[in-house]
Amino acid sequence: MIKGGLVPGVNKRRLGDGESVGHARAPVKRQLRKIRSGQRVYLTSPDDRFAYGLQCVAVLRPVWDNDLMVFCLCIIARRLRSFALAIAACLLSTAALAQGGPPLLTDDPGTPGNQNWEINIGITDSGTHGRHTLETPILDLNYGAGDRVQLKFEVPWLVETGKGPTYSEAGSSLTGVKYRFFDQEKMHLDVATYPQLRLSSPGPGRIDEDNIEFLLPLEIVRTQGKVQLNWEAGYNFRQHGLDEWLFGFAVAYNGPGKWQWLAELHSVALRDFSDREFVFQAGFRRELSPHYSILFAAGRGLPASSDRQPDITGYVGLQLRLGKHVQDTP
Repeated sequence: MIKGGLVPGVNKRRLGDGESVGHARAPVKRQLRKIRSGQRVYLTSPDDRFAYGLQCVAVLRPVWDNDLMVFCLCIIARRLRSFALAIAACLLSTAALAQGGPPLLTDDPGTPGNQNWEINIGITDSGTHGRHTLETPILDLNYGAGDRVQLKFEVPWLVETGKGPTYSEAGSSLTGVKYRFFDQEKMHLDVATYPQLRLSSPGPGRIDEDNIEFLLPLEIVRTQGKVQLNWEAGYNFRQHGLDEWLFGFAVAYNGPGKWQWLAELHSVALRDFSDREFVFQAGFRRELSPHYSILFAAGRGLPASSDRQPDITGYVGLQLRLGKHVQDTP
């Protein structure tokens, strides 16, 4: 950790006009070795912290040490104070530990844990202009391949009913790999990416369009006491039609009796924002045992949405947690 003094070779040696960051790598490497060994390292003026931070980032190609990465970024952020404050405010107001995902549309960086299964079995409803599209059921299988990796497979059975004829068919399958690349327990901050591939199932395609899609989202989660905040943003590549932007913000409150109260604002927009939908949902999770939870959410489209917004949305289901390392939720 950085305790606070003087960094030899940094305060006394500034980069010249024709000098690159690479010229200063030797003294930086020496200081990095001191940091890793736990020795005291001191930084004085903001200019020195800024220059040293840039050099650290240049030397550390991929930075796998979370503490050291945070240190380097904080050095740069101290020099760019206004920018750092804006980023911090965004993280603190939008960033939770395992409160995204079913029954919500917004996902989170949480994973089931090494060799654990998380299975969500639910029924969803999305109604637009008198027509209801039901997933009855939707099967969501998740496996923890290590503490930071989650493997996912999801497939629904679709039923469309309401005004006009009723159709029924298999929906598109969804396969994904979630990787939580930043896991800072002291800061209660997790960041993950969750690439997912959607493939159309064989069938008539009367409900679900024949398309191939690839979603690339970024998810941030932060816990503040009993309140948890979750932010997600991503880009959806589509084989046919315009690509889409995805945004989500979810809040959870861990109440007494193992009740978790949920709310979210979720949006999907075409690449050029010519068409968009905003959905607000509220719901809960109720843990019955370390292995079972009830899931519920309901909501509706907001006035700012376009004509394709759902009039109502809903999810009700059961979550199963299986494996040797499944623990009771505090």
